[in-house]
This record gives sequence, structure tokens and C-alpha cells, in this order.
Amino acid sequence: MNNFYDWFNENVTDDMINHFTDRTNKHIDLVQKYCKIIDELFPNRFPGLIERGRVHDDSKFSQYELEPYIILTEKYRTKRVDGIDLELPDYVQTEMDSAWENHYTVNDHHLNFYAPEVDGFLHVEAMPDSAVAEMIADWLAMSEEFDSSTYDWLNKNMNVKWSVSHHIENLIFEILDKVVESGDGK
Repeated sequence: MNNFYDWFNENVTDDMINHFTDRTNKHIDLVQKYCKIIDELFPNRFPGLIERGRVHDDSKFSQYELEPYIILTEKYRTKRVDGIDLELPDYVQTEMDSAWENHYTVNDHHLNFYAPEVDGFLHVEAMPDSAVAEMIADWLAMSEEFDSSTYDWLNKNMNVKWSVSHHIENLIFEILDKVVESGDGK
């Protein structure tokens, strides 16, 4: 068997599909929550932010991303896929990598949308402010999901895996600081 879809049909269970759907919908709901909070804290500053929250990560349900993201979500949930250790067949990993690439090329709330990785590092000079605000909502949602600190995640990644222009960096901290100070994030 060297076909992704044959592998998928043999290895993926209804539980995995349901977990992906539940987890992804919960994540989208949390992003919407944080988009609303940011919009309330910064009235009229980020036009279209509420709508961005409504369509956040819709591509994960598209034909290009759905099946690979079901596997990826299961991999993160269990550190394995249905009894199969982290080592997946190359053709399965390739599909997952392609889904991730599709995801960030069609969703402008990802830094990767604006710049290619060079030697494993990403540097973004320009990104619309509304996309930055959605990105922060995404990070806050992930922090809530994993009961972790957005600041800790940011410190482990900024200027380590990626960097941004001074404008974007200042905007990241302006939004994040105000949300945290309001008591609505961490």
C-alpha cells in the first residue's frame, strides 16, 4: 500500500474523525471569542476581524486539508496514529506536509503566508494589521486549549524560529498586553 487514501481508509477511525471535527470547531469558536474581545478592546482598529474569526481555519475542512489534518490532529492527541508510532509512511507525511503548506498559503493569519522559510527561519516584514489581530486571537485560543501562556510560547518562537518587523512586533505586544490586562487571556 503506497497510496495515502488507501492508508487513510485502513487506519483512520470514526473516533479520530470526530475528535478532529470537535477539536477544530472548538478551536474556531475560541478564535471567534478572542476576535470579539480584540475588536471590543480596539474599536474600529481592525476592520473585518469578526468576519475573519467566522471563517478562521475553514480550509481545514477542504478537500486539500481534511484527511491529512485528521491524521495530524490525532498525531498530536496521542503522539501516535491508531497504534502506529510517530513514524508514518513517507507518502502519508508528504500529504500532511502538503496540507500544512496549503493551509498557510490560503490563510493570511499565518506568518508563513508572507515570507518563505530560509534555512528553517522565517522573517516577515509586512502583514496587514487585521491579519496580525487574527493571528493573536489564534495564539490566545491555542493557549486556552492547552492551558499555557501565550507569552511563554512567543518567547520560545520569536527570534528563534521567526522574526517580524518592528511594526508587527509592537502590534503583537500591544494587542496581547491589552487582552491579558483585561483579564481575558494569558
